[in-house]
Amino acid sequence: MCPRPCVHDHVSKGSGGRGGDGLVIFCEFEGVACTADTEAVLVGEAGGTAEQRKQRLQALDGESLEQAIERCEKAGAALAPGFADFAEACLVKGVTLHVLSRGWKPIISHFLRGAGLGHVQVSANHLLVSGDALQWRLCFRDHSPSGHDKAEALRRAQRDTRPAQPTALLVGAFSCDLVAAEAEDELVQGLYAAKGTELWAACERTGVTVQEFAGWEAFGKEVLENR
Repeated sequence: MCPRPCVHDHVSKGSGGRGGDGLVIFCEFEGVACTADTEAVLVGEAGGTAEQRKQRLQALDGESLEQAIERCEKAGAALAPGFADFAEACLVKGVTLHVLSRGWKPIISHFLRGAGLGHVQVSANHLLVSGDALQWRLCFRDHSPSGHDKAEALRRAQRDTRPAQPTALLVGAFSCDLVAAEAEDELVQGLYAAKGTELWAACERTGVTVQEFAGWEAFGKEVLENR
């Protein structure tokens, strides 16, 4: 579980309200753009603090990245149904799609490239498997307790987005996504989560407005059809 966020004002429902005409969609990879949480597949548990994750992932020392990815695929990890089509539709319609994940960039990139989606931007933690001993070296994005402050990552990503101040939607799954959605500088204008996820429960508990994410096909019809 990601660190518990503080509660500020509600995230307003809907996707409008910013000055620019652009739309940028941020989404978690683990369990959202992917059918599984790859870290949970590899070590039996996912999330927690950066230090906890480092300790758990030490169990992968001696295993190559290719072997780890193969284990994920054998366990059923794949791009979620409809995600590849959604990503292509975003490209055609000029909508920026950005994977903003607590997961590991080399693993995420493997699945995206395999579907011809190498153009999709990814902000995630990095790792390197090196040496004869195949030691897993983990590089978190920042020094926050979780290792990836999604609010700050959103700010950085939006600074590089054109037109300025696009409408931003976030499709998440974990309570750490709530930190980005509740930021006082209104980084997100629409928050989506599947029912039963950690993020959905956190929103119900704190009173933050969240819209149901019912899969990529339905989401695409809702946010892209009239663009």
